[in-house]
Amino acid sequence: MMGSTTATVTLAAPAPSSRASATLTWPADRFYWATLPPGIVRRDGVLPPGAIELVRDQVPVPIEQLHAAAVLATSRTGEASGAGGVDHAIVCMIEREALRSLDPGVLMLTPETIPACVVPPGMDTPDPSRLNLLTGEFEPRAVRSHRRRRAGIVLGAIAISCLVVSLDLSRRAEQLRRIARNDTAAAQAVLARVSGSGVPDAIALERELEQLRSIASLAGRAPSFDAPRALAEIVGAWPGNAGPGDTGTSVEGALPQSLSVRPDASTLTVRTPGAPAVFLAAWKTPAGWTSAEPRVQSGVQSNAQGGAEGGLVTLELKQVIPSDTKGGGR
Repeated sequence: MMGSTTATVTLAAPAPSSRASATLTWPADRFYWATLPPGIVRRDGVLPPGAIELVRDQVPVPIEQLHAAAVLATSRTGEASGAGGVDHAIVCMIEREALRSLDPGVLMLTPETIPACVVPPGMDTPDPSRLNLLTGEFEPRAVRSHRRRRAGIVLGAIAISCLVVSLDLSRRAEQLRRIARNDTAAAQAVLARVSGSGVPDAIALERELEQLRSIASLAGRAPSFDAPRALAEIVGAWPGNAGPGDTGTSVEGALPQSLSVRPDASTLTVRTPGAPAVFLAAWKTPAGWTSAEPRVQSGVQSNAQGGAEGGLVTLELKQVIPSDTKGGGR
């Protein structure tokens, strides 16, 4: 029945004595036959184990005792008739013991004909010579050796070709290296000849001048910082008299603890004998500077005369850079 596994079985007769010939042909009734639907077998040859399971229930002997081969049957129009372009498969099976009893000189075992009952309708009967049962594990030793020799010859030819190509590439690479060495030696010889004229020294001097110009250009873009002038401006702003609101406590006795003058910011730390607020009231930020919020620490020391607590005042000053100086102008 088409569309499902169909097996047509002919019981095998006792095996006749094999003949020591390269090709052995037996009658069709010496084999078991079956037909498989499209999509199971893709090519001629040994039937895959999964496909053998599809005909297990269609033969009167255990399937493990049989060796099977398959051939694809094509339609009479020459086009694939199965789903996805795959034709039906005709399966030919025989007992394994019959194959083991064959003469070692036999290279092929094929049926004389293919029974018409296993050929699907609309299909051409395949050539019986395509059904060679001596394949797979029963492949003759001579055929296997010939195939291995042929594969060895092909691999040897590929290896020789790769060796020839690699030798040629190595020769070309060595030639290119030799050319490069010759060019380097020629360039060095030219430089050695012209070294007396001062041309290489002039080139090196020009490169050094270019580097110095670049450094000078970068240095000219940044505004200059006059540290002595900044120090004089900060010291000149030191209060000399008591600030407004003073009630008898003078800034006299206030001692600078540290003074740091830097381009980014200058820091002044003052120890006051009295309240830090008196010093802050008397302090005036010099012109051209900005002052951040002062940091005040009270109760650092005691004034013996008035009993007032002293303190520490830290001022952070930043110099105001004119707008024309920021852009590198003069």
